[in-house]
Amino acid sequence: MDDLDKDRVIDARLIESDDVTQPNASHQIPTEPTTSIQEETRRWAVLLHLSTLLGLISFGFGLIVPIVLWQWKKTELPAIDAHGKVVANAILSYFAYSVLAFFLLFVLIGFALFWVLGILFILYPLIGAIKAWHGEVWPYPLCFKFFK
Repeated sequence: MDDLDKDRVIDARLIESDDVTQPNASHQIPTEPTTSIQEETRRWAVLLHLSTLLGLISFGFGLIVPIVLWQWKKTELPAIDAHGKVVANAILSYFAYSVLAFFLLFVLIGFALFWVLGILFILYPLIGAIKAWHGEVWPYPLCFKFFK
């Protein structure tokens, strides 16, 4: 038997043997994305934060739409519940600060407070949406914790 025949015999044994090593399962690419629920949660969380900006069109939209989204999705996607509480706390806090600013209009401090509230009303949902896209729950600063 020459060297070429020996190589063929060895190759045939390797093919026939059950000891052929399989690729490591940890290095295989999953066929179905395992993070589809996380991605859907992130999308709805971003939408929930940005829906408060509908208050720029009408106060009712900025109040009703986020609450409806939160209540609708919190059982299907449990992580939405934390985002919904943050948004609801922000809405109620904005309302409380607006009432305070209204009474402070008579002292002229209310005008500045309304400007600050307007900027924060736009800025905080945008930051919250960006954080939600990265999978974080960001409690808005200066907001009361009505829902924990």
